[in-house]
Amino acid sequence: MKHVRGLKRPVSRDKDSRMHTLHVLPYSPWSERARWALLHHRLAFREHEHVPLIGEFALRLRSGVWKGRVSVPLLCTSAGPVRESLAIAEYAETHGSGPPLFPASVRDAITSLDAQLEPVIDTGRASILLAIKEHDDAAIASLPKALRWVPLGAMSARLGTRFVASKYGTTAEELHDRFHAGLRSVESTLGGRDYVHDTFTYADIVCASAMQFVNPIDDRYIPLEPAMRARFTRHELVRAFPALFEWRSALYAKHRRVAAPVV
Repeated sequence: MKHVRGLKRPVSRDKDSRMHTLHVLPYSPWSERARWALLHHRLAFREHEHVPLIGEFALRLRSGVWKGRVSVPLLCTSAGPVRESLAIAEYAETHGSGPPLFPASVRDAITSLDAQLEPVIDTGRASILLAIKEHDDAAIASLPKALRWVPLGAMSARLGTRFVASKYGTTAEELHDRFHAGLRSVESTLGGRDYVHDTFTYADIVCASAMQFVNPIDDRYIPLEPAMRARFTRHELVRAFPALFEWRSALYAKHRRVAAPVV
């Protein structure tokens, strides 16, 4: 099998969705980047929610990665697995339809921006892992609904959180300053324009998703339990960058399709 880098939930029905299953942490910015690219290019897919630690063996089995780090998003296709959000977006570009997310003239700039803004989302991951470790409501809300009835559910979530933290070497130091610097970088990248480049591209998806762990997008796009939304939201930063979050809301309204529910 060829490997490419890189709760059933919403489903896109434009083509045969049996060909694509997207394994995600539903609220993760990385998962959202992959989801948005697939929706933009109208590739049919189903979502499967990954549960850290519990789902580790199945994820390795699906990805074909038995050593080192393995994570979601992971797209399973008829040709094999595609790992990581950027690679999944590039797969969607090749196999889907619609306007390009990677115009040739700015492709290198987009991939460079993707790497540049990675520390912003890493900071967000540190903050939410800390919230899950310290707050029972966030720990329970982080679990799929089917697992919340399990005795010691909060403890189980924390075990999964520690497992994720151990994979990424996450720390929670100076979170506010790191978030502020990251948002300032996004603001500078946009420079007051509607798009990073002349038209809507993957660069805009990267910038918009970088804000998820500071002020989560509306439930129409990424549903969140109230406890998780409360732990994600950093009101002082939302007040400090109002234009940036207004830009993100407008971008979602114009360019982010809302997938139909599974029936």
